[in-house]
Amino acid sequence: MKLSRIDMFWGCLLIAVGIGFLGDSLHLWNFEFFFCGWWTLFIIVPSLCNILEEGVKRLNVIGLSVGGLLLLSSWNLLSAELVVPVLLIIVGATLIFIRSNEGGGE
Repeated sequence: MKLSRIDMFWGCLLIAVGIGFLGDSLHLWNFEFFFCGWWTLFIIVPSLCNILEEGVKRLNVIGLSVGGLLLLSSWNLLSAELVVPVLLIIVGATLIFIRSNEGGGE
């Protein structure tokens, strides 16, 4: 039986979280599962899983971009005023450069 990419992704994610909690329990580092902007993972993880399962498609890239920008904004690495313009640029570039089988087209 061949291991799917999605199973590999979830397996690696669970191992990483387990190592994080183990290191925290052994007082090797400070690990918190609910970090600032953790809620953006509800956008990022499904988009990333869909990319792994179905390939790169417009909606997956847009979802990943939205989640990533919101996460960067919540970490104060990207100004909140820049989120909408950068998002518009990413969506526009996605519409131009990423071919998709969604919605007919060519």
